[in-house]
Amino acid sequence: MKFKVIALTVSGFNKKIHRNGDEVTEKDFPPGRAAELVKKEFLKEIPEAEAQADDEEAKNKLAAEQQAKADEEAKKKAEFEAAIKDGDDALSANNYDHAIVAYKIALELNFDNDAANTKLEEAEKAKNADVANPDLKKEVVANPAILEELANDNKKNTTTRKK
Repeated sequence: MKFKVIALTVSGFNKKIHRNGDEVTEKDFPPGRAAELVKKEFLKEIPEAEAQADDEEAKNKLAAEQQAKADEEAKKKAEFEAAIKDGDDALSANNYDHAIVAYKIALELNFDNDAANTKLEEAEKAKNADVANPDLKKEVVANPAILEELANDNKKNTTTRKK
């Protein structure tokens, strides 16, 4: 059975103080104490139907809180995935600064995501390479065969060093 405290305060087990408006049960008091407090009008019995309604309300409130948390997690996941896609699109377009910002936004939403950390590193490396060799980029765009020449030169240098 449930009771509502209608006195200023009442003392329960282990000197726990229950305040006006608190809901308590017989288990909160030594045997027979709740009935004594009802007689002295310190506690008021809560009708079973009302107690069940309160329990149902508490269950509904908990379910609503859980749904809100699930909705928030789904929203956060969608925002994370959108930031990763935005970063991927920017990286594909050689817009390195935009890609870096997008990956950092993704990491703010999910800081320990390995894929986002790796993509951020790739974007930063690509930006650094682009800044270090802007003339080479222009040459490659104008003449894609230059990549083959660079690869051949690199093989020759590697072979020479081994000898």
